[in-house]
Amino acid sequence: MGMTVKLYAPKKSSRGSLIARFLAKHHVQHELIRPEDLPVRKGLFRFGEVPMIEIDGSFYIDPNEDALKKILQVEPDSSQF
Repeated sequence: MGMTVKLYAPKKSSRGSLIARFLAKHHVQHELIRPEDLPVRKGLFRFGEVPMIEIDGSFYIDPNEDALKKILQVEPDSSQF
């Protein structure tokens, strides 16, 4: 795909793991970043509370499966993640 993908996983949420499973299922190489991996920054939208994904510098807050399919341009299928 040739894109840079970073998953900012929340401290306590299954949504981050659902997104990580989606990325693995579709063989999208990504970097997993946890809240403790970054210095505290003001202005990050609820960082550590909701999952965020960064794709080539654009941030998406708590995307669902349909949004991920469109953003990452993966083929739709009938299975759920």
